[in-house]
Amino acid sequence: MKSEIHKKLLEYNEDELVYKRYYETQNNPIERAKLIEEIGMEEIVRRNLMFSEREDDFSPPFEMGDGIFGNKNAHNICLSKHNRYTPEFLHSHSFF
Repeated sequence: MKSEIHKKLLEYNEDELVYKRYYETQNNPIERAKLIEEIGMEEIVRRNLMFSEREDDFSPPFEMGDGIFGNKNAHNICLSKHNRYTPEFLHSHSFF
């Protein structure tokens, strides 16, 4: 079980691959614009990708409630992998 979890954590998910490309274009506005055009702003918003170029109401700082963890059940612990390369954003948590 531990090796399966470890393997899964090492794999890049789709959002991490996008965030990696976003990070790699931080000093190249032309490549950054190409990336955003390729993905499309509607898709960026739909997937809730944290891009500073978003034109909707995405404006940190904001509070992250415990609803981000989805289904609530009798478990008191939730393991949540943070996406690598996620841009920094100011936020707080209403839970610990």
